[in-house]
Formats: sequence, C-alpha cells, structure tokens
Amino acid sequence: MAVIQRVGSPAKPRKWMSVHEMGDMLGLKKTDRYWLVHKNYFRTETLLGKMRVEIASFEKWYANQDWYHSQSRYRTQEDRKKDAAAEAASLSMPEMAWLLDVPRSTVYGILSSKKYAPLLDVIVIAGRRRVTKESFERFLQAQDTYELFNFEYEELELKEKREYENYKRRCLAEADHSQEEKCLEYLTVPEAAELAGVEPATIAYWYTTGKISVRKTGKIIRIPREAFEQWLLKRKEKGVV
Repeated sequence: MAVIQRVGSPAKPRKWMSVHEMGDMLGLKKTDRYWLVHKNYFRTETLLGKMRVEIASFEKWYANQDWYHSQSRYRTQEDRKKDAAAEAASLSMPEMAWLLDVPRSTVYGILSSKKYAPLLDVIVIAGRRRVTKESFERFLQAQDTYELFNFEYEELELKEKREYENYKRRCLAEADHSQEEKCLEYLTVPEAAELAGVEPATIAYWYTTGKISVRKTGKIIRIPREAFEQWLLKRKEKGVV
C-alpha cells in the first residue's frame, strides 16, 4: 500500500547516512572511510545489512575536534571549495622544487634565507605552506641563481596528482580483503608524511632518532597508525610545529 504524505507536512530530518556519504563529505577514499568508522569516534549501526553513521553523533565529533579539521584529507568538500582559488594561485613545496629543478631541501632553504624569503609570500592552506605564484614570479625576476625549469604550471599539477593517484592505486592493489585490517593499522612512510604534513625525509629522521616507533619487514617500513596519531597530537598540544 502506498504511503501518502500530506502536502505541507514537514519531512522528518534524516538520522542516518551511509559510510559512502560520510566519506564523500570528508573527501576520503574507501579505505580511510572504514578506518575512521572502526575508530568509534561516532555512533554507527548496521541497518538492513548496511553500515550507517548517525548524523548527530558524527556532527558532534566533527565540530569538537581540531586536529582532523587541520588535515587536508579530512576537510569537507565545502572547505575544499573555499581553498580552491587560493590553491590555484599558489604552489606547493614539491611544485616549487620541480619548477626550479632542485631538491625540496633547497626550497626550504630558500624560504628560510634572509636574502630570498622576503621575495616570497607564503600562505597556509589546510596546515600546509604554499607560495603564491605572483611572488614566485617576482622571485624569479629578482635573482639569477635560480631559474624556471621547462615546466608549465598545469602540467606540473597534473603530474603531481598523477603520481599521488598511482601511489594510492598501488597501495590498494597490494591490499586484498584479508589484509585490509592490517592496512588500516599501519602507514607507509609517504602516508605518514601526508598525514603529518611533512616530507618523507622528516619521517625517516623521526624514526631513526627514536621519536616514533616503526615495524620493519626486510626493507619495508610500516608505522603504527594509532601510536603515530597520538604522538602527533601530543606534539601539537606542546606547540611543536
């Protein structure tokens, strides 16, 4: 029998959303969606054979945490739209390194140099430093030590996205269903660097100096995700950047 809703009667607010909807809102891939669910930050239930996220508890969690808010991978689509214009008008540190055909360490040296730093305008988006393209052009014209390598901005951005997506595909391809839980528990060095907003070399420095724990299998290094996140939180609480 069809259920007829009276015209003008208010629709009941939704109580549940799917894991897919939650992931889309936060801009998460499938593996990261279910990892977040497994952390029990918000209430979930299995309804009609499918996992659902309680909207009220999810919104309460999201509104009352700061660290995930600052991470680009946990920003909502609305946050990403707000940042889109600034990102289009700026360069990441890897992009600047590619454009100058220099190591990233050289880029960080340029940004800390008393000679070159005043030429560059640095902005922060989602906790990461970027250099405005306008100031980068000014930097190129004001000195003759560094010059533009043969790349276009659009080609560079595409290359960076392609390399990152290829890396994520390899990670997912290696993780069959039986290994999914293990992948949720451990991070690769690039994943840890992405999460912390630092270079992989910094992650290597942290584990070689004993600041973070790792698990080694031959030459493969994995970082326990939960312990690493707790360590990052403590660093932030202490004001360490």
